Amino acid sequence: MLVETFIDRSGRTVLLRRYNGRLWAGAGAREWDRELPGNEVLTVEGVKYVHWYDCLTAVSIHGHPPQG
Repeated sequence: MLVETFIDRSGRTVLLRRYNGRLWAGAGAREWDRELPGNEVLTVEGVKYVHWYDCLTAVSIHGHPPQG
């Protein structure tokens, strides 16, 4: 698994992008590049990672972290 993190100028995370390894075992070794052929692929040290989903944080939605 690979996670790409986007931060704002204050150092707060606003977006996480999750990538699965091409044969990520946590999901029964599914071939993610074949199941999601239109998704972005990153290659790190010869290993393919396929974009699976994005997570927006409260900072990106509300402009500040949740209180409480």
